Amino acid sequence: MSQWTIVVPLLNKKVTTGSTCYLGDKVSLQTINEETYYILSKGNYRAEITAKSKCLYVGIDETESSILESDQCDVHTRAQARKAQTLLNLLSDGKPALLAPAAVICKKRKAKVMEIVDLWAIPDIEQQRKQSYGFISTIERSSIRALYKIIDQACNDEERVAVTLDRFNSSLTRIDFADKVIDTTISLESLILSRDELRFKFSLYLSFILAEAPEKREESFKLLRNLYDARSRLVHGDHKSKEIGKVSDNWETIHSFLKGAITYYLSYLSYDREEKWDEHLRRLVFGLDKRIVDEN
Repeated sequence: MSQWTIVVPLLNKKVTTGSTCYLGDKVSLQTINEETYYILSKGNYRAEITAKSKCLYVGIDETESSILESDQCDVHTRAQARKAQTLLNLLSDGKPALLAPAAVICKKRKAKVMEIVDLWAIPDIEQQRKQSYGFISTIERSSIRALYKIIDQACNDEERVAVTLDRFNSSLTRIDFADKVIDTTISLESLILSRDELRFKFSLYLSFILAEAPEKREESFKLLRNLYDARSRLVHGDHKSKEIGKVSDNWETIHSFLKGAITYYLSYLSYDREEKWDEHLRRLVFGLDKRIVDEN
């Protein structure tokens, strides 16, 4: 049994995920246990917690424990938190999961907090933490574990996935609409590896992974092009263009695009190698590949 555990409390005022939910073999979402609550409340842990707080628990293998005792502790802890936060946000019924700083706990002798790792800043946290978090009502526990396995594999195999996921997660907590647009676009843009004709490929390739029916692809293409143009306008100081208005009016749809595209990309990485991703996108456009969701 591991003597090291990473504990990340959720800051949402209410978390409606039921009893202990196992995301992976050594990762769970559960009400804080008495020992953890005592350790955090009596130590120098800064975030506000209660005896009913929901926490992510990540058990660390003995083979990995040396990392937590090195200067890579912060990096490794954030990597673990990133995977869990991405899962929670992809399966959210509306509001994002808000993560408090992570506590790295060691139980070699007397259980104590060895490190507190700040994760990602949350703007206007006192207001945002009033939001409840819950899973999509139709999701099954087996599907939660299956998606976590996909995310875990993708993050372990491909370092560049971190940029995609960090921008996805941060886009959900941004207060300023311009910041939401910028983070969303960067996250989606990171899925397009080719740099030439990027505006066109951004809209075309993503529309093909998001929709099967041609008319739906065309709708997606137009909205994605508006998103790309809105981001360009915003970073150049133009906050009143018609593209920004169109994006604002369709923000829920764009948010669903972001979730859908990331889920597809992560699923692909469990299906084939990343170096074939760009080829897969081209073959979708030419009708030589099927979407992997249509093959299953």
